[in-house]
Amino acid sequence: MLHSFFSALSSLTILRIRSDISNASPAGTLACFPIVGLLFGIGAMALVTVLQAKLPYLSAYTVVAFWLLLSGGTHIQGLAKSVNALLCEGDLAERRELMEVDELFLPGLLGALLLLIGKLFALLQAQLLAPGVVGVMVLLVPVLSRYVALMVAIGGDGSEQGPRISGSARVVIGTTLLVLLLGALSPTVALSLLTAALVSAMLLRWISLSRLASVSPSMLGATIETTELVMLWIPVLCAGLGINLALLQLW
Repeated sequence: MLHSFFSALSSLTILRIRSDISNASPAGTLACFPIVGLLFGIGAMALVTVLQAKLPYLSAYTVVAFWLLLSGGTHIQGLAKSVNALLCEGDLAERRELMEVDELFLPGLLGALLLLIGKLFALLQAQLLAPGVVGVMVLLVPVLSRYVALMVAIGGDGSEQGPRISGSARVVIGTTLLVLLLGALSPTVALSLLTAALVSAMLLRWISLSRLASVSPSMLGATIETTELVMLWIPVLCAGLGINLALLQLW
């Protein structure tokens, strides 16, 4: 289990722990995605707790920066590659090649920049919500985004580039229990965020299969970033519509 956790940690963050991660199974690594997401969430929640009392708007900037730095920019790079590939007018081979090259082009850079700005604005607007909601948001969002990313990976397309995962049933059961446990902190917030994340992730998967005929690791990074953006805006938009998502919050 530790090998799988360290493998997921190496895949999703800049942290590198000396361990033989070659022994980690793909299913075990994916199962640890939400656990690694919990590290993102706990760190962001700590920043919000410390800064929200006196410098609430600064917490929005620090959370976005913290997530970006901890991931080492891997997810946002995956998003940029995905934008470049999906918008490419060439054939399938050219689009897939763009998913592999490290060079970033203008569409991808603009997409990454707009996404970061979108996250920042969502967190700034969230400061106007009920006390405690922002803390719950930044705790749940990284966990749920990596949860839906593993769901996308498990539902691979069977191609050579698409992920093939054995033991997927155990992964789904184990990670779902973790999500349910965390969701108990605020059931309505968690349910609304998870629903939005699943819908947007399935849409991205469909687009990826349509345009690229596979779901690549870069697309999983794009899924994490995009679903985080969607989830951050859900409480803000609901508040604007007069919907109180904190109604059933337990703490």
